[in-house]
Amino acid sequence: MAFRVVCDIFVIVHADMPPSAEDWSEMSRLRDACAVRLKGQLVVGPPRAIIDARQRADVKMFWQRSHVSLAILTDSRLVRGAAIAVAWFGVTVRAWPPECIDEAMAFLVVPVERRDEVRQAAMALAAEVRGSSPRV
Repeated sequence: MAFRVVCDIFVIVHADMPPSAEDWSEMSRLRDACAVRLKGQLVVGPPRAIIDARQRADVKMFWQRSHVSLAILTDSRLVRGAAIAVAWFGVTVRAWPPECIDEAMAFLVVPVERRDEVRQAAMALAAEVRGSSPRV
């Protein structure tokens, strides 16, 4: 897992395995420290990326405090469908395949002139996590 704040967007890239407790704790500390200025979260995850029950509860609590929009990029149709279902309950979340990053950034209201910066950060984080050329 790798993460960074770019243009008031918290960009998170998951590995193809659950994040460690240490990684999650570090991510949560940065996310919470920047919560006031965050306008959205962009999460990039491979199809098998998962988080455990404690991590899901942390995501829920953060959203309840912040109401920050969440855009998810994943090849997983299951995750994209789950995002639709969660949105029915009032959570500001949408999910797309990775090639739809422009739609995700529009949803997060990233200014057009800053989208390359967010895209490049997501690609760099994906390369860091996967050790290869990312698909973002």
